[in-house]
Amino acid sequence: VERKESPAVISDGEDGKSSIRKDLKGFVTEVVPSRQFGFITAVDEEGSKTGDHVFFHFKSVGSDDDAKKPTRSDAIRKGDEVKFDAGPGKNGKLTATNISMLPRGTLKTTA
Repeated sequence: VERKESPAVISDGEDGKSSIRKDLKGFVTEVVPSRQFGFITAVDEEGSKTGDHVFFHFKSVGSDDDAKKPTRSDAIRKGDEVKFDAGPGKNGKLTATNISMLPRGTLKTTA
């Protein structure tokens, strides 16, 4: 039986340091509007949840080139499907950047 490796959001490189992964996908699982942050649960290519819970701040919604960063609580909601990059953030937390919204129904999950 061949076992497919679930793509971890952060992987250790040859130098032992964590690397940034790009073009990951997942679901927004928690939003704290009063503090302007939340969490994303990453999914792999087959739609299985990877177990990676990724912190994000509202200012990370959109690309680095966007002049208008959303800061309102309605910018991102629980259940939204998103594409994002992830890597080590402050205090070693797994942190999402360059978050973009995907059309609802884009991600198919498996039980």
